[in-house]
Amino acid sequence: MRQVDVMVEATPVELSAAVWYLKQRGFVLSDDQSNLQITVDGMDFLVRNRPSPEEVMAFIKPEAIALSQAQPP
Repeated sequence: MRQVDVMVEATPVELSAAVWYLKQRGFVLSDDQSNLQITVDGMDFLVRNRPSPEEVMAFIKPEAIALSQAQPP
């Protein structure tokens, strides 16, 4: 959750509600170390309903983009 929190434009309440919903739908789960993992159903959903880059980028914090571009692959 902390990794997602630093990347997305959402309040803690919004993020918690979104993660709760995704877990209830079976699209993500938490492993034994509380890391979020996408499930097969989650991947299938994304393949069928692929969002545009513009839709996704609207939720990404500009500083998260700057950090990812500054770090070598």
